[in-house]
Formats: sequence, structure tokens, C-alpha cells
Amino acid sequence: MLEQMRGYASSWVVKALLGILIVSFAVWGIGDVFRRAGTGSAAVATVGGLEIGRADLDRALENSVEDLRQRLGQPIDRRQAIALGALNDSLSGLIARRLVDRHGQDLGLGVADGEVAAAIRANPLFQGAGGFDRARLDMFLRSQGMGEADMVAQVRDDVRRQRLVLGLTGPATVPEALARRIDAYRGERRTGRLLTVQADALVVPEPDDAALKDYLKAHQAAFRAPERRDLVFLRLTPEAMAPSIAVDDADVAAAYDARKASLAVPERRTVGQIRAPSEALAERARQAVLVGAPIEQAAMDLAKDGIAYDTLGPIARDALPGALGEAVFKLDQGEVSPVVKSPFGFHVFRLDSVEPARTPPLKEVRDDIVRELRHERAIDALPRQADALNDEIAAGSTLEEAAANLGLSVEKAAKVDAQGRNERGGTVAGLTPEILADAFKTGEGETSLLGEAGDGYYMVRVTGVEPARDLTLDEARDEVKAAVLAEKRTAAATERAASLLKRAKDGEALTALARGDPALRVETVGPLRRDDAADLAPDALAALFRTPAGGLADGPLAVPAGAAVLRTLEVLGVPADADVAGLSDELLPQIRSDFLAQYEAALRARYPVEIDEAVLAGLVGDGGS
Repeated sequence: MLEQMRGYASSWVVKALLGILIVSFAVWGIGDVFRRAGTGSAAVATVGGLEIGRADLDRALENSVEDLRQRLGQPIDRRQAIALGALNDSLSGLIARRLVDRHGQDLGLGVADGEVAAAIRANPLFQGAGGFDRARLDMFLRSQGMGEADMVAQVRDDVRRQRLVLGLTGPATVPEALARRIDAYRGERRTGRLLTVQADALVVPEPDDAALKDYLKAHQAAFRAPERRDLVFLRLTPEAMAPSIAVDDADVAAAYDARKASLAVPERRTVGQIRAPSEALAERARQAVLVGAPIEQAAMDLAKDGIAYDTLGPIARDALPGALGEAVFKLDQGEVSPVVKSPFGFHVFRLDSVEPARTPPLKEVRDDIVRELRHERAIDALPRQADALNDEIAAGSTLEEAAANLGLSVEKAAKVDAQGRNERGGTVAGLTPEILADAFKTGEGETSLLGEAGDGYYMVRVTGVEPARDLTLDEARDEVKAAVLAEKRTAAATERAASLLKRAKDGEALTALARGDPALRVETVGPLRRDDAADLAPDALAALFRTPAGGLADGPLAVPAGAAVLRTLEVLGVPADADVAGLSDELLPQIRSDFLAQYEAALRARYPVEIDEAVLAGLVGDGGS
């Protein structure tokens, strides 16, 4: 039943009805929710006689497009959204609403005017400082180009839909027996023993040229040279421009004066620290120091009791927690602090040295200031430089010529693939994902538009294109040979595992079968749950849970190392009195989905749904606009 639930959950009727159930009409904010059914110049569909107008679908599609933009985190136009299925999904959602509307009409379900008014007055969109604000409602109606009667009718429909869905799903409960069976299924754990035939340890005959050629022909798609391109590219970045920017002494001096407060280095201190697990032990160590013992020795003498010694610093006051900083920065040279408590235990400090607060002189920080000023000015200059580069290209200069005219430098990449790798498999420096994307969209001999990447700009010219092609045997011999040998070893491992399985079924223990054979490995696995896929190969994990305790899997199993024989050792169930309340809460929406899916099937059987393919095709043809 759970598989059915998951299948039904993908139905747009289920999604639409659950949306009505879960998202109250009190959170409306999308304009089309208030539009009357059947508006628009042409009906895209009729549901039991209720029309869905083109304008209805157009508004629903626009909402879907906006939702896609937010979920994808990037711009997407209507044509792209339609290609992703947004138009069909929007129509399906509207059909779902009309099915419920039609059923509500047949049942004669009415909604009192007072209920509609209460729903509208409760809408957060129409709330002011003192509650419901009629002016906000009027402004909303004007923004949507609709009358009050239209909105009242739509709210009435929404309340009716909500009643139907709540009436159907509200009484739903999760039977305890079902929850316990599912909990037992999910929580069951198993242990097993795996006898693995390690393919790499097997010796197989070397393939001849004929075998290699046959394999390459059968698997040519796996042995292709990717498309490669020769590129000239230019990056306008603050780092690239900064060295050429002049900074005079007056600017440096002014920046130094402005930065003095942030350049100031606070007083820093170095202290010896005793850390103890109790106040009594800390005080005992402190007394030993006060009577003349070196602090390191006092800590060492009590190390067996959990006392430790270390040195802190040089450290500023704000780098220490409040009480510790206060204690350390009260001390005079050589002074020992009282015991201080912190979340880390109990501490005793001895002040060893003090570095007074200071502001570094200009000469000490001049290089850093110059570097910062150049970077800041490079950022400011980038847009102007980018405009100048665009102007040069527009005037007919090649990218290399434009760079020379502007005092910039270009970079080159030979025979690079779409992932930025050269023929040797190395990564080409400087080729960002943005540059690569444009490089492989730009025609040979053409220059891309100016693009943005990070805090800079770029432009790329394609100087050569080497199309993707099939590799010859000479080019791919090593890879093809490795693939043939791997296939042969896997086949040999599977054959050997089948032989071992037969012996195991005749009574031989897996450990005995593996003894003395370096190609065989025995290991105990588990306890594992059904979803512990990372711990065992999928075939082996599935076999572990379909084989009874003490039994052998019915065939050799594919594992990463080769092939294996599996025996299930133990089945560990969940306690019979396990708390399944949380699981019941999880299952309830799925059971409600099951009810709604059946409701959908009944409504579709009762009310015909007719779609005007010509109108729908028109929407697809013009991008839904």
C-alpha cells in the first residue's frame, strides 16, 4: 500500500487537494486564486461542464514559472518552464480544482455569506493596525482588476473545497497494526557472512588484437575523444589590474591615518596556566607555587590527579572568556592569580610577560596599505575597463588587439575540453566555469560577449575547434585492454562464486572454503538495516534481507571487488512494545493521500475531462503568453 501511496502522491489532483487541506485560504497572496472559473477568451478544458479559460491557465503558468525560478535559484523564461512541464502541471492543477468544484455543486454544498465574510476578514492581506482594513481590500481588488462579487464567489468555492477535503481526510487514522508492521520492516536488522572472490586476484588470458577490436566496436561510445577547443581569453579582475595602479605617498599617509584605530595592536600577555578538575586541586597547586615551587613543577607533581599545565599567549584580553581575561589582565609581572572558574574547569595563572599595546608605524604597514588601496581602486576601475574592452571589440579589434590597446594581457589554452582539462588530463589554470561555458557556446573564430565571474569580467575567443570523435584502438589500447581484462575477471569471479555456493549448499562452511586461498576473503557484515546501502553492495544487501536466517543467497552476488556468496546469520527485530507514535504521524499524510487518490479516481470516472488540444498547442507555440 505504501508504494501505491507514493504513486498517488505524484497525482496533481492529490497535490492540489492536499494544498487545499494544508494551506488555508487565510494565506492567499496569488492573484489568480480570486479569479472566477471560466474566464478567458477560449476554454482550454472543460471539467464536468465547468470551463478552464486560457486566461486561468496563463495565470497559473506564470505562478509555476515564478515558483521554478525560486526553486532553481536562476532566471528561467516561460518557454523553458513549458519544456520542463510547467504548462501541463498548471493545467492538471486547475483540473483538480474544477473536479472538486463540480462535485461540491452536485452535492448542493452551500457556504453561508457570514462564513465567506469571516474568511475574507481573517485574510492577513487585509489586516491593518486595528484588524481588518477595508481600504487594503479595495486596493487589492483594484490591483487584480476584479470586483468584490468575483472575489466573494471564489472564496465561497475555496471554503466548499476545503469542506470536502476535510470531510474526506479528517477522520483518517493510522491503524496501530499497520504502524507496527512498517516499524518492524524498517527497523529490522540482519547480520551475514560474505565470501568474496576478489576479481583482481584472478589470472585470466591476455586478450589478442581481435578481441580488443571486437570489444572496442561493441563499446565505442565509452571510448571517445571529447570536443576540444583552442582558446584565447582575457580576465579583468582586481588582482590582475592592481599592480598597474599607481598609489602616491600622500594617499598612503591618508589611508594610514584613517586606519590607525584598526591597525592598533592591543596589549597581549603570556601566562603559565594550571588547569584542574576541581577547585580544591587548583588551590592545592596554587599554594605549592606560592611557597616557591615552579608552576610547571607544581602541575607535574599533581598530574596523576588530573592537573595539567600549558602556556597561553601572547594573547589579547578579548581572546579570553570574561572571567579568565579579567584575571589574567589584573596580574603584575610574575604574580600568581587566585583560582578562577570557567566552563573548562578551574585555572591558576602566572604572568610571564607583557607586550604593551602599540600602533605600528607607517613604514611597518606601508606595503599592506598600498596593496589594499590598489585593490580598492582596481575594483572601482573595473567597470570602466570593461566598457573600454567592449568598445574595442565593437570597433572590430580582435581580443588580442583590444588587450594590447588597453595594456592588458590575454591567456591561451590549447585543446581544452568542456571540463577545462588539456590532452594530458591536467586542469588549465584560469578557466572558470563561466569562461568554459561561454567558450563552448561560441563559434570558431568568434569572440564571446563580455561576461561576469566572481568580482571581475572575462571575454573569450575560440581560435580552433576539434570535434569529438571515436578513439582508435591504438589510441585507446590500454583502456580497452583494461576493460576486457576487468570483464573477464568479473566473469571468472562469478563462475568461481557459483562453484563455491554449490559447495556451501552441500554443507561446507564459508570460512573453510576460503582457507588458504588468497583470492578469497571472508567477512562478517552487519547488523545492517535495509537502508544501509553504503555498507554493502545493493545486490548483496537485498539478498541479505530476502534470505532466512542460516540460509544462503540463491546465487552469486555482484560486489565491487568481484562476486560473493552470502549467508544470512541472524535476524534482529524491533521490540514489540516500540513507540510508533512518531511513525503514525509520518504515515497519516500518506494515508490521506491514498484517500484522495481514490477520490480522484471516482471524480474522473463521474465527470468527463475534455482538453482543447488546439488551444493548448497555441499556448505552447507562443510560450504561454
